[in-house]
Amino acid sequence: LLLWDRDQRSYNYYVEISMDQEVWIRVVDHSNYLCRSRQMLYFTPRVVNFIRIVGTYNTVNNSFHLVSIEAMYTSEPFDVDPVTTLLVPSANVATIANNAIVIEGVSRSRNALINGETSNYDWDNGYTCHQLGSGAIIVQLPQPYLIDSMRLLLWDCDDRHYSYYVEVSCDNT
Repeated sequence: LLLWDRDQRSYNYYVEISMDQEVWIRVVDHSNYLCRSRQMLYFTPRVVNFIRIVGTYNTVNNSFHLVSIEAMYTSEPFDVDPVTTLLVPSANVATIANNAIVIEGVSRSRNALINGETSNYDWDNGYTCHQLGSGAIIVQLPQPYLIDSMRLLLWDCDDRHYSYYVEVSCDNT
């Protein structure tokens, strides 16, 4: 699915499938998660005749904007948590290619934090920061994922030492 992504609005939604439009099976439930841009959704293979996408929330107005949909069978391996229906990624999802965005933090080049470049950075390029005591660096993933690890590269071009903490959220609160 591609949700409207011309601004920073987010949506909640769920996806149901049916053979007869009478019995609907919910295969993806993102009604409690802020989602934006491209959504990569996986579920157990099923015979499907109808797909119903229901928007339940929009951070800007009362409309649900779906830009495109593709439905297919894939032989690629994927892992979905059966309780939450969340995708469990095996690779980095905090990237530009995966439609992540930096929504808070200061950088001289937009999305430097998530562009994948980890070897060519200096005072003028390639990092994101915030003032100590105020603000934060926030990366928004396009959809909720079930993750259990992160790898951070802190500025190492001089002898600085850092103290920091990491928080995660489904709704940016």
